[in-house]
Amino acid sequence: IYALSPLQDGILFHHLMADEGDPYLSAKQVAFPDRASLDAYLAAVQQVVDRHDILRTAFAWEALSTPAQVVWRRAPLVLKKMDFDPEAGTVAEQLERRFDPRLHRIDLTQAPLIRHAIAHDAANGVWWLHEMQHHLICDHITLERLSAEVGSILAGTADAPQPARPFRELVAHTMQVANTDAARRFFKNMLSDVSAPSLPFGLVDVDRAAGDVQEAFCLLPEELTSALRAAARRISVSLASICHVAWGLALGRITEHATVVFGSVFSGRVGSADAVMGPCLNTLPIRVDVDATGAQACVQSMHAKLAAIMRHEHTPLSVALACSGADAGEPLFSGLLNYRHTTIEHPLGLVPDGGHPLIRSASERTTYPVVMCVEDLGTELALTAQTVTSIDPRRLFALMHTALTSLVQARESSPAEPVTELD
Repeated sequence: IYALSPLQDGILFHHLMADEGDPYLSAKQVAFPDRASLDAYLAAVQQVVDRHDILRTAFAWEALSTPAQVVWRRAPLVLKKMDFDPEAGTVAEQLERRFDPRLHRIDLTQAPLIRHAIAHDAANGVWWLHEMQHHLICDHITLERLSAEVGSILAGTADAPQPARPFRELVAHTMQVANTDAARRFFKNMLSDVSAPSLPFGLVDVDRAAGDVQEAFCLLPEELTSALRAAARRISVSLASICHVAWGLALGRITEHATVVFGSVFSGRVGSADAVMGPCLNTLPIRVDVDATGAQACVQSMHAKLAAIMRHEHTPLSVALACSGADAGEPLFSGLLNYRHTTIEHPLGLVPDGGHPLIRSASERTTYPVVMCVEDLGTELALTAQTVTSIDPRRLFALMHTALTSLVQARESSPAEPVTELD
């Protein structure tokens, strides 16, 4: 039994504030060729849940002075077998509607916070699995590692497991390194003169926008990706720094503000925490000034800023936001950037073919109405944009693509060109 991390505190807050549904409940659907394959998958998931404490964790808050997370010794998977009306659409569609995260919630006091529903699709001769995971116990990296472990078990290639690192180590680490006074000084220096909120398209959050969420994915052109990596090497900055400036330029154009602030996702996995399963991420504000600063200098400044903020990456977002000049209780930003190293592969760690399960859909949500993910695939770069339905996510692709191209061209031909002059 131990305290929540700052990220978990925020997620639980949004869960309790939501009138219906849950903004931090993600889902995916998988079709299996037969019940035996489905059962083998569920057995493998149970093995991984048994191994990692965060996957056996439930949450308690009623009658407590502060919320707590409780690790169960055993947490059997929760499985619902569903029957559906063949006249009401496909089985997969009915499953998706029945457990739509915009309307469906799960009991956070009962572990595991991974839930499953299954249904037989006799018309197509498959078994459908609808799997839900709550972000109180996982982040993107955790889901990738969970899938990899399940895939290894199913493929019979799993090595003898090393002792799992408990999530409480990360919670203890965040408490040990937390220096609230130093964090406040850092964020006041960055944000104290920012009073105008940065709200792309005037949107505040998904719930208040009252819209469905849509997502789109695209690969950046190989030529642009190569040019971006070359530019980063020449001026000794991270590629993430260039992408942060580009997103700032895009939001500056959308909001018509010379100073923009957006949320940036930090992995939280440093040192011994790297091997921990669980939600290690944290979101913190980043400022970009679209002014007379030269393009190269702006990127180099961002690189230094990202390096400095790493010393405060476990600061509660509420502490950082309180350091701005915005009115208390008002949102400072509603756009998010997530630069992440990832792989685009089969979520079960298997190559889809006639004998293996196939993914139909997968979804992740946040409370931010405008989200840009830069997927660093090692050689390729991709963008995943998520918006409420009033905004076409492909608009974000066009803005981001143009901003990245402008930064590359400025670096090659006129590195001192003011960023306010870039397209």
